[in-house]
Amino acid sequence: MSATTSFFASCPRGLEELLQAEVQLLNPHKIFVQKGGVEFITTKIKALDFLLTSRLASRLFLKVHFFKIKKMEDIYEKNLKFPWDSLLNLDQTFKIQTLFDQEAKARFNNSMMSSLKLKDALADYFRATTGERPSVNTKFPNVSLLLRVEKTRDADEFASTLWVDLCGEALSHRGYRPPKAYAPLRENLAAALVLSTDWKPGQEPLIDPMCGSGTLLVEAAMIALNLPPTFLKIRKRLETSRAQFSFENQLWFLNDKFLTREFDQLIEMHYQNILEGLNTPLQFPLYGYDKDRVSLEMSRTSLKTAMIPAELVHLEQSFATDVHLPVEGGPGVILTNPPYGERLGEEEQLKEEYHQLGEYLKNHAQGYRAYVFTGNAELRKSISLKTSKRIPFFNGDIECRLLKYDLY
Repeated sequence: MSATTSFFASCPRGLEELLQAEVQLLNPHKIFVQKGGVEFITTKIKALDFLLTSRLASRLFLKVHFFKIKKMEDIYEKNLKFPWDSLLNLDQTFKIQTLFDQEAKARFNNSMMSSLKLKDALADYFRATTGERPSVNTKFPNVSLLLRVEKTRDADEFASTLWVDLCGEALSHRGYRPPKAYAPLRENLAAALVLSTDWKPGQEPLIDPMCGSGTLLVEAAMIALNLPPTFLKIRKRLETSRAQFSFENQLWFLNDKFLTREFDQLIEMHYQNILEGLNTPLQFPLYGYDKDRVSLEMSRTSLKTAMIPAELVHLEQSFATDVHLPVEGGPGVILTNPPYGERLGEEEQLKEEYHQLGEYLKNHAQGYRAYVFTGNAELRKSISLKTSKRIPFFNGDIECRLLKYDLY
């Protein structure tokens, strides 16, 4: 049996339960749900498969060291003899970030000092063994390390776990958005919204009447076609033979020739599945509408970059309240993320738009299930319809709700 180890998948707040369900598909040996992510124990190849296929994770980390501390100086002492040369060499750069829980923050106060203590231990280890040390690069490091410090049951002791980031670029950055597109949703949050509806992909239409730059549409299309969210990187890796993720240049991976072969086979398997997925016919396509022509062009660019076949998504310039639904009387799902007034003075103007959206749904969308995602409690009151479900999420620091309306 292949050896197992611990991994941590991070996610936006509010996605932990959805992420847990995604991790469960790996059949992990153990799983621990935490604030901001899920820790799990599995084999390395299964974890790398998860990295390629997770729609919800922001990043994936590999656990490399665990130790307990009582004072700040313990970080240096307990890492001075850690085999840092198993993680990086002198030619590679690194970055260290420390995260405290509330108790650790109250005790140690300065997370930058904790990172500095760990950096000193790493540097002194290399100086002692080679006479030189690797360099720090805070923007584009070869190896990014995360130190999490958390309270234990012991009144004077803190658990410290060192993780190495396997991604480099966040998994939520799929690579299909136009460079200058304004998008209020991260891609993994958009995927979570789609997955939180009761939409039946391919069996009924999905409509976004305020599609903006198209993030909800692209994520829904990838779900319907069963495309892994990293498929653009998978394609690029096969075409260029260049690494697309940080772990591909990390020593623990490069030194395991069996694992590197397994990963190459995994990439090839996913690519073949992608080709099949892109040729999957859907009985019902997706529909995107927006009153703004520029936004609609951004949607079109996003879909084209994501290689979603043009016949699978119908785009049209229209006000949300003028949309002609594709199937009279349903069934189908309407999912949209209207603006919620982050700028001064917008809220009053948006109240009327929300009210009109509610009137449109009530009078023209019978037989559909509508989902509206908003971070403004006052604006959602303007939709004079009864919700059948309110699902909490966070969009950055903004507490939001996905509101479901059953339309009869």
